[in-house]
Amino acid sequence: MLNFINTYYIKLYTYVSKIRIEANDTLEWKIHAHLIIVLTTSTLMWSYAVLAQISISHPTPMIVGYTASFIHLLSPLLFRFSNNVFFITNILVGTGLIHQTTFSYYTGGFTSNILIWLSILPMIAGIICGKKGIALWSFLSAFIVTLFLIMEKSGFTFPYLITDDGYIISQALLTFGWIFLNSIIILVYIMLVEKNEKSLEQANNAKSEFLANMSHELRTPLNAIIGYSELVTEELKDSGNTSSINDIGRIHSAGLHLLDLINDILDLSKIEAGKIELNYENVNIIELITESVTLIQPLISKNHNILDTHYSRDIGYISTDKTKLKQILYNLLSNAAKFTENGKIDLNVYKEFSNSDVLVISVRDTGIGIAEEHLNKIFHKFTQTNSARRSIIEGTGLGLSISKSYCEMLGGKITVKSKPDNGTTFTVELPLSQLTNKINKKLLSD
Repeated sequence: MLNFINTYYIKLYTYVSKIRIEANDTLEWKIHAHLIIVLTTSTLMWSYAVLAQISISHPTPMIVGYTASFIHLLSPLLFRFSNNVFFITNILVGTGLIHQTTFSYYTGGFTSNILIWLSILPMIAGIICGKKGIALWSFLSAFIVTLFLIMEKSGFTFPYLITDDGYIISQALLTFGWIFLNSIIILVYIMLVEKNEKSLEQANNAKSEFLANMSHELRTPLNAIIGYSELVTEELKDSGNTSSINDIGRIHSAGLHLLDLINDILDLSKIEAGKIELNYENVNIIELITESVTLIQPLISKNHNILDTHYSRDIGYISTDKTKLKQILYNLLSNAAKFTENGKIDLNVYKEFSNSDVLVISVRDTGIGIAEEHLNKIFHKFTQTNSARRSIIEGTGLGLSISKSYCEMLGGKITVKSKPDNGTTFTVELPLSQLTNKINKKLLSD
């Protein structure tokens, strides 16, 4: 039986979706949702139509029941030939509204047990059409219920034409149908959420995979531009023709800036694509600090800042990925330099042994600071906090996001403390014991 239903459904879905999928104008999950809901609601409508034929002494509920059921079964055909999902769903839900209103009217009006079915309509519309569908059909359903209530309070007598046996059958259909249809709606919703998340994940992975694989293709021509600009500058100096050196210097600076932006995007894409590999080695912390300070010094001087470095001479070595740790340190220092003018930046590096063995890297500046409401956003991808000064700072907004990812890969964490106009402090903590265990495990596995 299940195989028969599955085969029937697949054939129906293939028939309905063929044109829409080929035209690429309707999402697959909307077609699935529509079909599942149609098959469920039309079954219940046919049941009520048969009930009306047997147990209600007026032809209108029967005629409306069969007509609404027939329209429901035809709606997949509309889906096949039209991409107007909202219009088709409105037809589906609208026939349901007419069906349930008619049955309620002839079975007691406001006191009819069938009137409760109106609460299902906004959920059905919402699943396929979103907020717009929920709003529209919540209003219309509430309008019908309110109208019936006003009629009841005004002394209007609704016809009650259903037999006692028909009422019992109707109550049974309501109870079991309510459970069944609600379960289907929840199932469809879960299916759609999972499908949407999977689609987004696949699209995101494809994007990250593409950018990660483009690393060489993007960097090679840019490195050539930077290299040739340096070569041309040297030749101009040797020839004594210095009139164009400033222009070539602008090309060189722009190339370096663009390379930094591309590197940030590619690094993030590699992280998302899972292509980042950690290469552990014994790293001399003092040498790492010296290299980083030398690299960042032009940016420090550009905004007339002073950099003070504090560390103990016996800080020694740690087992870590030198490149990743160096990039974390560079990102934090460059961030401090960009958002501080005529100020001071303190770099403190030390080992903490009080609670757990950790390497602590602290970068404190006297810059513009960050408002408390923005602190939870600064590690988000492509995010920069809103302020007049920050809005003119060049960059992708990826440095802190990449630093956070690298810290977590190395088993550590990064935290921030800041107040507007009172500077910012970033603190990185890397557990030495965990790093040591990782390098030992790697050596053993090799």
